Amino acid sequence: QAAKDFNVPRQTLTDRLNGKQTRQEAHAHQLQLPDGQEDILVEWAKEMGRRGVPITRQVLSDYASEIAGHPLGRKWIDGFRSRHPD
Repeated sequence: QAAKDFNVPRQTLTDRLNGKQTRQEAHAHQLQLPDGQEDILVEWAKEMGRRGVPITRQVLSDYASEIAGHPLGRKWIDGFRSRHPD
């Protein structure tokens, strides 16, 4: 009944009850920046926008690499922008 009430597949509810991770949880180790660090980057970018400072892909990538402590791949910025469209 809960599956119908919340429009969720029954197997999903069964999986969660049995302790199976969500896709996001299962792939968290693959993120270049953990959520907390990515949140810091988002807030920094928003603050720069409020100040009228344009953020280029290169500037964002450079700052993210600095936070991560290692260079990030070329496609990282695309994933970041899809996770944080605002």
